Amino acid sequence: MPNPPLGPSLESLYPNFENLPPGQRRILSAALELFAEKGYAATSTGAIAKSAGVAEGLIFKHFRSKKELLLQLARPLLLEVFFPLSLRRIQAIMAQKHPHLKNLLEALLRERLAFVKQHHRLLRLVIQEIWLHPELLQSLQEQFETQLRPDIETQLKHFQTQAQIREMPFGTALRLILSALMGLIIPRVLLFPDWPWQEEAEIQATLQTLIQGLAPEAQP
Repeated sequence: MPNPPLGPSLESLYPNFENLPPGQRRILSAALELFAEKGYAATSTGAIAKSAGVAEGLIFKHFRSKKELLLQLARPLLLEVFFPLSLRRIQAIMAQKHPHLKNLLEALLRERLAFVKQHHRLLRLVIQEIWLHPELLQSLQEQFETQLRPDIETQLKHFQTQAQIREMPFGTALRLILSALMGLIIPRVLLFPDWPWQEEAEIQATLQTLIQGLAPEAQP
């Protein structure tokens, strides 16, 4: 059975993709497919060359190393496709009025899970490799700090004034929320992608844990 489509095409990632030499286009396409399927470490340049129908030496003519090939694929995936798409979707949630913290957190959880299911194989590649290549993680952190953090901080401070979040540093609250999000996403994408998840039960359990963890302490 053939693999499902990878998601965004290379044409959408590289505005000049069609102008690249045919061999380079085939190498990029084959590398994206194999990295997403098998992971970076388990994919050899020989396997990429075979899948692309080119000599292995042609890879090193266009890319200095396998790592450079990965970075040329992963950087635009992160910074030109996934992060801007995520940014727009999360900002749309942040722009809405949420009467209770639970409404905001539930909207974020459901949106992130939908995003994961839509881009499952490419996200698997990104999550597998981003921790091994600090330059990718640094780029993502810079984008987050400038484009997303202010909106999230404004929302969390609002719920603090509403006594729905106890007094704590913004970084602590954000860490708790991101930990819960990743606790749903990482097992689904990396660890147990074929597990029969009870998605609704997992969402509700995560929400309950988060709300209780962020709530003001009961007065004696």
